[in-house]
Amino acid sequence: MAISAGLQAQLNRVNCGAAGVLGTGTKNCPFNRKRVIAAIFTTQGFEFEEALSLTYLQELQQRGVAIVLGKVINFTDNTPEDSINTYDTTGIKSVNGKRPYEYLVNFDNGIYFHKALASLESFGAYDVTYVDEQLNILFTSSTTSAKGFTCGQVAVVPYKGSTGNAPASEGLWWQEIYRSEFDQDATWITSANHDIRAVNLDGVNDAIVEFAVVPSDGDTTVQFTVKTKADVKDVDLGGLLAANLELIVDGTEKTLSGAPTQNTSTKVYTATFTGAIATGDVVTLRLNDDNFTTGIILKGGRLYKSNTASATAVA
Repeated sequence: MAISAGLQAQLNRVNCGAAGVLGTGTKNCPFNRKRVIAAIFTTQGFEFEEALSLTYLQELQQRGVAIVLGKVINFTDNTPEDSINTYDTTGIKSVNGKRPYEYLVNFDNGIYFHKALASLESFGAYDVTYVDEQLNILFTSSTTSAKGFTCGQVAVVPYKGSTGNAPASEGLWWQEIYRSEFDQDATWITSANHDIRAVNLDGVNDAIVEFAVVPSDGDTTVQFTVKTKADVKDVDLGGLLAANLELIVDGTEKTLSGAPTQNTSTKVYTATFTGAIATGDVVTLRLNDDNFTTGIILKGGRLYKSNTASATAVA
């Protein structure tokens, strides 16, 4: 797949073309990765289709292509030294092999986050893109494609609780299995060329949808709450729309009559629909966006995915 014109315009490459072989001239070519603050995992082999922006990144999350791990508190380069052979008689050295880049990231986001990290453990499932503290985005590209660095093993490290002055910590490590993706094809986009900012580098938030009242015969409304799964607090969805819900009654999706309303004191939502519920009907409700198959919605600048609440209507 060819790189889009918009993405091509953002790219800065190692070979800046100032002079000499492989851009070894130094005029106007200073760039180094700074402290990494976020890692973006994408499905292995996925190629960026357009210019990188906040809208596009959140779309990739809603499509289930990208997983964003933000708030990195420590980024450690654990890449081992290359394998070097030294001939006994001459002392001449040669490179036997170049070791894969290997990194460890740590977070202080709690046990629930640690459990989410554990779900990423895999081999050959992801590519990784980095965002550093100056909001530069780093990945790899060729003349025809741009993608994250290819990961081999991705593994969670043991959780550490806080002790004394030492904070709690969760962590993940991985290897980039192809050295050439960085050594020859490292690519970056500086912060001036995209609109993604540190506050936007967040993952999908788990939410719990529950019926506040069990649906009953003759009802044309359902009442429900939306809370965070991690700490069971009410979620401010910034104005929930009819398009953000999927309500199914006895196997048929209902059309909502306008946006749900919310009681400001109880935080209970009420959604109205046509066609009354009958006793014994199975009623299900979840957050949803019809533009995507994942059920992930974007509200108030944040992403949410819920369970599917289910109840059987009573008489």
